[in-house]
Amino acid sequence: MVEKFKLNLIVGFTILLVTVWLIWSHRVWDWTGNLLLLGAMVLIVWTLLVREKKPAKLLEFFIKSLIISYAVIGIIWFINLTVTAPWYYSYLNSESLMNILIFNILPLALLPVAISVIIYGMFRVKLRSWEIFLSGWYMFIFAVQAAYSVWWTLFIQPYQHHYYQSGAGATALDMLLALLAFLMAGVFTIAYVAIIGPKETEG
Repeated sequence: MVEKFKLNLIVGFTILLVTVWLIWSHRVWDWTGNLLLLGAMVLIVWTLLVREKKPAKLLEFFIKSLIISYAVIGIIWFINLTVTAPWYYSYLNSESLMNILIFNILPLALLPVAISVIIYGMFRVKLRSWEIFLSGWYMFIFAVQAAYSVWWTLFIQPYQHHYYQSGAGATALDMLLALLAFLMAGVFTIAYVAIIGPKETEG
């Protein structure tokens, strides 16, 4: 068990470091690098939090995984900013720093947490329907956006010489992708309840 624990950490941090180098050297696309970073962070978070044989409560698991994920994402974010845009620090103030911490880092940090919660609910404890649904919805929102970005980059963008999208159009697209993710999360929750079963209400 200890050897497997160490091996998973080594693999996770190796993928993390290699992916950061690939992104900095512009050897991979942004969405590919993000997927690799996500996989590495999920592996690290999951390895650290399931070492104990006794399953932790969902709230405890969520808080621990969020702290770890937030710290890792924050470190990667600011290191990447140092390499790609060091001039940005001259314009950095308390307001812009808070915007980065809340609107940039926090949403990204919640994604590995959502995936970890789903894995936790599959292999450790049974989750309530709304718990697995919210986690699945958050995960599928990123998955749908990544799939759309790949589709646009490969099949649409090469043939678009002049492209303009209004704010209303971007909002409508985001709502459409969120709705699609909502439907996928619903199907995922139904399958989870049918296969694993919902958590029984205590008392």
